[in-house]
Amino acid sequence: MHPFSVLTLGIFVAGYITARWDLVTRLYELAIFAWDHGVITRSLKAFLVLTIFFIVLIVPIERIAARESDIAFMIAPNGLMRIFWPTDIARSDKAGVIIGWRNSDLDMVVVAILREVDVSPDGSFGSHSC
Repeated sequence: MHPFSVLTLGIFVAGYITARWDLVTRLYELAIFAWDHGVITRSLKAFLVLTIFFIVLIVPIERIAARESDIAFMIAPNGLMRIFWPTDIARSDKAGVIIGWRNSDLDMVVVAILREVDVSPDGSFGSHSC
């Protein structure tokens, strides 16, 4: 091997060992500093508090949600019904009939409201007497 290459390799190895030793020494000093100032115990306490919070609060909520989502006898489909309601229709507490149509199981379009109209059990309309 060429003498220059041996010298270069020797300098590289010496620098590597020095840098490595310096890194190990600094990490050791950092660990001692953290232990002396209570960083490790505070970290363990925080980890313990977060673990207890997760076990006590999050896990039961997840179990309840999983059980509720597995209920087989849900009547409505899994969705929200959208009702397209005209903004110019006045709202009232009196009985009435909504006139419109359903686009699908989850969509309904309201066209008008007939106030003071009752629907009899046979499906026919009758006027409401006050």
